[in-house]
Amino acid sequence: MPSIGGPFEITVDGRLLFSKRSLGRFPADGEAEQLVAGAVAAAPGTGGPVVRAH
Repeated sequence: MPSIGGPFEITVDGRLLFSKRSLGRFPADGEAEQLVAGAVAAAPGTGGPVVRAH
């Protein structure tokens, strides 16, 4: 489905992992999951990271 505009960003604990606006594309299959999994694995054990897609 083609994009109709607008941002699509994935952040973990306020750190930007993916930005459609910057890259000009949506994440490839499995890309978002891989980015989030890597960020979660690297996050300190303080009750878990805050993950947002917006």
